[in-house]
Amino acid sequence: MWRLPPAAAMDPADAPLEWTGLPLAALCLGRAGMLELPHPSLLWWRRGGAEIRQRQGVTRPWRVQAREGRFDLVPAGAYEVLGCVGDGAAALALLLPPDCGLPTGAACPARPQFSDPPLARLVMLLVQQQLLHQPYGALVTRGLSAAIVERLHAGTAASGGVFCREVRARLEALIDSRLDEPLPLAVLAAVAGQAPGAFGQAFRSSFGTTPHQYVLERRVRRAACLLRDGAATLTTIAAELGFASHAHFSTAFRARVGMTPSDYRRLEGGDPGAQRGAASGQPRRAHSLMPPAA
Repeated sequence: MWRLPPAAAMDPADAPLEWTGLPLAALCLGRAGMLELPHPSLLWWRRGGAEIRQRQGVTRPWRVQAREGRFDLVPAGAYEVLGCVGDGAAALALLLPPDCGLPTGAACPARPQFSDPPLARLVMLLVQQQLLHQPYGALVTRGLSAAIVERLHAGTAASGGVFCREVRARLEALIDSRLDEPLPLAVLAAVAGQAPGAFGQAFRSSFGTTPHQYVLERRVRRAACLLRDGAATLTTIAAELGFASHAHFSTAFRARVGMTPSDYRRLEGGDPGAQRGAASGQPRRAHSLMPPAA
């Protein structure tokens, strides 16, 4: 009998970050046997040819002929492998624990042999996150897992072309946590549970600007806080916030604030020379340069 592990299959010694996504397991089936699923599961067949029949755990047993590239959303329970073609079948299994919000037991909606390219992209990105030890961090892992569950709930992450509150919050948190490096559009789209083409329009409808411009705005806002602090050089701030160069930083900052970073620092009191002038009695201009936080 094949049993799926109750937790992620990765060896903790090989994973610098604790895995925070849906449990993943590779599943290889021979010509016959039993398969036991401890939770409702999403099976993504990477090599088809297996014929599977439900044996227990559901009220209406069914059987399917697995085809390569198709998904099966199946309830927890025992399944009989009636046979396989060739070298056997292989699938990637995503276990869906009770806290993911899907119905359990007999109420779990079985969806045999369906095709969903956006779902396939989400799953592939989640697999890459695990295999590469979460290069984009645990926040992306959780976002991808949530997007997969939302997709299985038969809903997309956006309604009427506008992101729901939860998806918007995930995107804001992800962008703010990764201002120091480029975020591929495919990763942002995956966290939102959308294809890259549809994601751009939904992002503009939700945020009023493009993803690239929004990232620049958040970088400039963070830079303004660092400039007021006065501890870091302009070159250091530019590097820490992912700007290509000091000149790129200055251009982006001036376009949004109306003055150079150096001028902003002097006016806001982050420049030690400006602070000495204020202490000697020179007046400071009252102003409000940055718009309120979104």
